[in-house]
Amino acid sequence: MNKNNIEIELMKTTIYKSFSPDVKRALLTKGKIKKFNKNQIVYNKGDICNSFDIVIDGILASYSLNAKENENVMFNFTPNTFMGGNLLFASKPIYPMSIYSQEDCTIYCLSKGEIEELISYKEFALFFIISISKNAQNLNKKIVKYTQNTLRDNIIEYLQELRVIQRSNKIILPISKKELAIVFGVQRQSLFRELKRMRDDGIIDYDNKTIVYNQ
Repeated sequence: MNKNNIEIELMKTTIYKSFSPDVKRALLTKGKIKKFNKNQIVYNKGDICNSFDIVIDGILASYSLNAKENENVMFNFTPNTFMGGNLLFASKPIYPMSIYSQEDCTIYCLSKGEIEELISYKEFALFFIISISKNAQNLNKKIVKYTQNTLRDNIIEYLQELRVIQRSNKIILPISKKELAIVFGVQRQSLFRELKRMRDDGIIDYDNKTIVYNQ
């Protein structure tokens, strides 16, 4: 892919637009664009991390399989988020979970050597450090969620966030309940049992596509 086509893709991100002309020019001489179809494996658990990836468009998910071969989704990567930065310079840069595309995706990949060259720009070095910090913060939040919160706590927190975004107590679910169970790291039956208890307690009402949050 030539520079013009790479820039067309990168211009879709607020990250690229925020850089100075010098950093933009440097980026266009490095990296490569990769495209993935929906439900395509991007990285398998155990793969060596060879690049720092910026998500341009689409959604990717990292997941692990539990003892019953069910997926537990740990993280979602959306446009303007990053993958691999916390692994690339590790002594054992191995992906601990698989990553796949939940929809058609485009990512921009920078190798370890290219990152080392770009870090000579203070602006890019700061961006790279911040990206690693954000991923570490998200990991800490995920750990807290799974170790301290009950399933009901997680459902309520999720509904509260959507209520603010949608500005309505009648919340349209952006994903299926099966996918929601994966996000919470539980079996679908467990999610449905808790939703029924919450409805019996008067906290919610729901149908196939919406949940009315009464609190």
